[in-house]
Amino acid sequence: LNMNDNSVHLIMQNPDYDFQPLALDGNMVIVRARRTRGTERFELWGVDLSSGTQIWQMVLENSKPLDPPDEFGSIVDIDDYAFTFHDSADGFLLLEFKGEPNQLILQGINPLDGSLLDEKVVPFKAINGDFYSSPELIGWQGAVLYFSLETRLYAIDTLTGEILVRY
Repeated sequence: LNMNDNSVHLIMQNPDYDFQPLALDGNMVIVRARRTRGTERFELWGVDLSSGTQIWQMVLENSKPLDPPDEFGSIVDIDDYAFTFHDSADGFLLLEFKGEPNQLILQGINPLDGSLLDEKVVPFKAINGDFYSSPELIGWQGAVLYFSLETRLYAIDTLTGEILVRY
């Protein structure tokens, strides 16, 4: 949608994918792509707004989104992961909840080329066993993510990877 003249134009389409825009950085839009033909899988794409060209792609193997639509509501284990994203002044952050070992991986992503800027691992030492229920996102306050996991409330500083609260 062009805000100057209220015109609408199609940026891209692909019959094998459904798209969900996540973030905008200059002329680059980051989209969540759900492959609908063949085996379902989720990917992140960086798409140039002016040309509609896919600049980069990140396949999220065995990972499903925590955010609607298509939100994951099952068990996180060695084969099934859950992810979410956060767009902030500090950049684009991919958060992936994994099992065995039970942990949260925080990845800073360069929106221009999809490269990894930094990575932090937050172990969930209080969770026993090889799996855990899908986390429930509560919200964000600046760089702090609030969520519930296995009947506990967590607050994690995503800049440092530090667990601020586990209650």
